[in-house]
Amino acid sequence: MLNSTEDTFSTIPFVSIIIPCYNAEKYIGQTIESILNQTYKDYEVIIIDDGSSDQSIEVIKKYQQLDKRINYFSQSNQGVSFTRNKGIDISKGEIIAFLDADDVWEPENLEVKTKALSSDSSLFWVYSDMYLADEMLNKTELLEGITTENILDSLLARRGEVIHAPSGIVLKKECIVKNNIKFDPNATPSEDLDLCIQIAALGYKGKRIAEPLWTYRVLTNSLSRNLTKLETGNILIMNKALKAKLFKSFWFKQQCFSNNYLILAGSWWVNGKNKTKGIYYILKSILYYPPNTLKLLNKLKYFNLYQAKRKPLQPSDNFILRNLSFKNLKVPLKKNVTTFLLHRVNISQDPLWNPIHPEHFEQIIIYLKKHFEFVALKDYLLDNYIPKTQKPLCAIGFDDGYRDFLEFALPILEKYDCPSSMYIVTDCIDKNLPPWTYMLNHYFINTEKLKISLNTADFPGHLKDTVWKTKTDRLLYAKQLNPFMKSLDNSKRCAIYEDVIKGFNDVIPPYGLMLTWDEIRELKKHKCEVGSHTVSHPVLSKKLSYEELMVELKKSALIIEEQTGVFPATISYPFGAYNSDVKKAAFDAGYKIGVTVNPSPYDSSHHDMLEIPRIELFDEPFLKTRLRINDIIPKIRKILTFKG
Repeated sequence: MLNSTEDTFSTIPFVSIIIPCYNAEKYIGQTIESILNQTYKDYEVIIIDDGSSDQSIEVIKKYQQLDKRINYFSQSNQGVSFTRNKGIDISKGEIIAFLDADDVWEPENLEVKTKALSSDSSLFWVYSDMYLADEMLNKTELLEGITTENILDSLLARRGEVIHAPSGIVLKKECIVKNNIKFDPNATPSEDLDLCIQIAALGYKGKRIAEPLWTYRVLTNSLSRNLTKLETGNILIMNKALKAKLFKSFWFKQQCFSNNYLILAGSWWVNGKNKTKGIYYILKSILYYPPNTLKLLNKLKYFNLYQAKRKPLQPSDNFILRNLSFKNLKVPLKKNVTTFLLHRVNISQDPLWNPIHPEHFEQIIIYLKKHFEFVALKDYLLDNYIPKTQKPLCAIGFDDGYRDFLEFALPILEKYDCPSSMYIVTDCIDKNLPPWTYMLNHYFINTEKLKISLNTADFPGHLKDTVWKTKTDRLLYAKQLNPFMKSLDNSKRCAIYEDVIKGFNDVIPPYGLMLTWDEIRELKKHKCEVGSHTVSHPVLSKKLSYEELMVELKKSALIIEEQTGVFPATISYPFGAYNSDVKKAAFDAGYKIGVTVNPSPYDSSHHDMLEIPRIELFDEPFLKTRLRINDIIPKIRKILTFKG
């Protein structure tokens, strides 16, 4: 056993974060940002590119220019174990933290783990619970370890009590340097398990942090999915342990080997779709330890690399709000971006839906420019945009594709050098007519009729009477009808809309209000990204089938690509209405970003990129706009509606 050693830590230990990188262009930016957003700041980042053939190096260098704590090295491809070992050799920190190039940390990860190591001189390494996520970082499961006194036995028996994945481990450097402990290249992709066994076998005390402090991104092409290497590595680790006499008894050794073979059986059977290999390891497992036959009744659930307690996450739980300290709330994390939604900027007045006056709009832009750094949403989220200031970030977007954007909004945006986005309804552009919400208002405003015949059987009581005494009564009816129609299924809404158009046949349709395709193609010259707002502006979450969703989402994207030459990265959900089915269809259609109308800043630890919140701005007193910009109005409403 290890003799106790004197704690030589400084008051604030310096941490070396080691990241091996191989062809991680798509993910390394998010990984680095999760480090820059740590509440603990005393660290260096050592990124070693292991012979990448993609643009990983370019992404890393952009962040290196932003933060001097980021150190970059490159080498020919030698594998993840060799790369991590090199990182350890050149590290300067008293504490070592590992992070894979496609994983991310929660903001408190380093602070919690470093405090744990600093406060206990007998503790040498810590690990934590974790989230599993898909490629887009949508969290799917929570993996919980179990606090155990005998870490070595747990690791050997593969009980899942110790989550040994590298991105969750933080340790004191002395425990590996003194004993020349290294990652074994021959054990890949289980080199992390081997390292933890080496540390535990020397008697170094470890501890579980019972909090999910990082996220493991599950990729189909990851090393852990290479079953031939997994097979070789796992067997090697068990034989190394046998040679080192780490098993406390004969039957414990048999059980450990049996558990390991059962994991390989499940891996080949489930992931590898190879029942022959699966049966081979099932038989081998039973031969080593017959009582494990009972585990087969569990339908081979031992196929995963982490047998920790698994808790599926519901879509509503996907990104759990974390309890941050007040000091961290004062300064927005760099990854936060507040997105604002507008529709029309115009000098005209509308009795049902006023545009924002240009003077008011310029006030908004001046205020935002003073307190925020403007970014193009797509550039920041997808193209590794490096912020130029320490200000919080904001983006601005316009829905529908109204032509008055060119006359009244764009000149002001260009005056203050503000990028923007325009999300268009393709049918509206093709027909040169506004969305049905505007059309409905237009017909009620401009008709001379004081009655209309509608099937009001399913209407609420206040909308059943379609005979009005005055124009004012008719406009009041329209103001109430519009939100009611948004609550209906798409087919019912369309039927009512058609009846309204037929009933008010004395009104001329409002042609000429929308951008043309020629004008849309010119927007890219004015720092304006073009995105989709669907084909016909339906409420996507209202009982549309997957096929209907794909028509609205995929068709609109293909039309935009045909007209502009660029497939849109962003979908703006009409009315901000979405659910898990809509998000899945958006992802399948090829979108990378989805914007909603949830009034709050975007934070990647709370939201995923297919549910970016937006704060809608209206024609209203500027004081109220400022409250809305600063996300104060929802808080006021919450207080006013609170019932103690």
